[in-house]
Amino acid sequence: MSLEFCEVSSPDDALGRAFFEIYEEAFPVEERDPTGKMVAWLRQLRLPAGLRSDRCVHFWAAVLQGSVAGMAIFSAHRDTRLGFIAYMAVAAEMRSQGLGSQILCEVVAQIKADLLQLCDAPGLGVCLEVECPGEAGDEAERRRRERRIMFYQRMGAQVVPGVDFVAPPLGDGLPAVPYDLMFIPTGEAALDPALTRLVVDTALLHGYGLSREDPYYLSAIRSLQASE
Repeated sequence: MSLEFCEVSSPDDALGRAFFEIYEEAFPVEERDPTGKMVAWLRQLRLPAGLRSDRCVHFWAAVLQGSVAGMAIFSAHRDTRLGFIAYMAVAAEMRSQGLGSQILCEVVAQIKADLLQLCDAPGLGVCLEVECPGEAGDEAERRRRERRIMFYQRMGAQVVPGVDFVAPPLGDGLPAVPYDLMFIPTGEAALDPALTRLVVDTALLHGYGLSREDPYYLSAIRSLQASE
């Protein structure tokens, strides 16, 4: 099955509505930004004033035979030469058909192209976060999380070692969420301490918009330093 990838330009048309329906269904509330915030971000990105030379951001709908079968929100960042996949999901009724692999391959290819344009040089790779199997509430959930990690490993990703990574709460009354960071290399760069620091910076400073003084960022950096 061949997917078509479309940039979502409006949350109000059929494409945008289906995109956000998958977004809300696929991620629990503590693991996704409020839809209103993402809609506002999408609207800002589509304004000329929102264009920036230091990053590229995409809201992609994966379309199969006229229906939205998946979604992805991802970005590429000039200062770290890395991409970040914030959200990627397949519609519930379309899972286990190989669509996730297609979406990931196309997302990584687009990030590589974006980084080459932004940096005038090849990028270093792509980072993403996955739920920690050790934090699962039961055995079934643990196995589900392990399968998700194995999916990314089959696609060339590796778990980033030595980082205590906790994402800040995404709304009032919501918890902070621990994740495992994963890295997909797009060149020859080895995942050494310097590159691991860039992965953390990409996820927390760009992905979550934290400052370098934020406690969640400082905690991740301290854990990285302790493991060196």
